[in-house]
Amino acid sequence: MRILITGGLGYVGMALVDSFRNDFLHEEAGIKAQSLEVTILDKDFIPQRVASLQGTGLNFRFVQEDINSLTSDQEKCKEFLKGFDVIYHLASPVEAELSVNKENETWQTIKNATEKLANCKPLNCVFVFASTANVFGGLSQYDQQENLNEKDTPKPMYPYAKSKLAAENALLERRDPENIIICRFGTAYGYSDGIRFNLVTNIFFKQMLLGQPIEVFGDGSNFRSFCHVRDLARAMRFLVNLYQKKQISDKQVFHVVQANFQIKELAQIIASFNKNCQVVFPPNKPASFMSYHLSSKKLTDLGFKFEENLKESTEEMVKIFGVMKK
Repeated sequence: MRILITGGLGYVGMALVDSFRNDFLHEEAGIKAQSLEVTILDKDFIPQRVASLQGTGLNFRFVQEDINSLTSDQEKCKEFLKGFDVIYHLASPVEAELSVNKENETWQTIKNATEKLANCKPLNCVFVFASTANVFGGLSQYDQQENLNEKDTPKPMYPYAKSKLAAENALLERRDPENIIICRFGTAYGYSDGIRFNLVTNIFFKQMLLGQPIEVFGDGSNFRSFCHVRDLARAMRFLVNLYQKKQISDKQVFHVVQANFQIKELAQIIASFNKNCQVVFPPNKPASFMSYHLSSKKLTDLGFKFEENLKESTEEMVKIFGVMKK
C-alpha cells in the first residue's frame, strides 16, 4: 500500500508518521507495516525529523516541495500521485489569527491547492482532508454553541477557517464518488516530534513548565474543542480502514474532538501540575474565538475510542520537558 502525507513533517503529520512507524502490525488499520510505502511531502526540510525516518524497518520517502508548487502543474501533479492508495492531506498554513494578514496566501494554499490535489489523485485513492473545528469559531452568543454535530451550520471567523470550509464544500460538491473523508480536528495538543507551542493548550503547557503565569484572555468562560495529536492520527487511520472495508460511505464529515473545555478550566488543570504556576486574566485582552463545543458522537458510534486525555498528556509533557520546570 502506498501512502502520501502532505505536510508530513508538521505537528499532526509527525504523529501520523509515528503511528505507522510504531505499529509494525496495526490491528485497527488491518495492514502489515512491512508492506507500506509512506511518502512524506513537506515544503520544509527539517533535518532531525527527516533523519528520524531512518532505521525504522518501514519504507519511508521524503520529498521537499510546496503544495502550491506541486499542484500548479496538473500533469506533473497527476504523475506524482500515480499509484498512491491513500492521501492524508495535512499541508496547510497554521495559526488562524495570523491568516488575517495573509488572506490570499491562505486561500491559495488551503482551498485552491486542496481542490487541485483532489483533481489529480488516482480514481480509487482515498483522500483524507484535515479540516478544523474552527469552522465554528465565529458563532455568536445567540447561536447554538454546545454539542454541535456535523449537520450544524458552521460559522467561520478567520480566513483560515473560511478557506477550510470552502475546501470542504468543494470536495463534497464533486459530482462523482471520490473516496473523500473530511476530518474536523479539535485544537491539537500533546507531544509529537513536530510539536508546536503556538496552540492554546501547548502554550499553557510551556507557561506551566517555566513557572510563568498562565494567561487567559477574556473571562475564560468560552468553550473550545480539543484532541490529542495522537488521537487525531489514529482517527484518520480508523476512518480510512472503515472506508476501505465499505463500512462508511463517501464524502462524509467527521468531528474529531476528544474533549471540550472552558479555557479557564483548561488553564486550571494544567496549572495544577506546578505549584509555582498561577492562572491570570490580563485586562483588555479579549478572547480570540467565540465559544464552541463540538460532539464526536458520529465518530465514536462507529467504534472509535479516544485513548488520550489532558491530565495524562500534561504528565507526559512534564516528563519530556522536565528540564524546563521551575
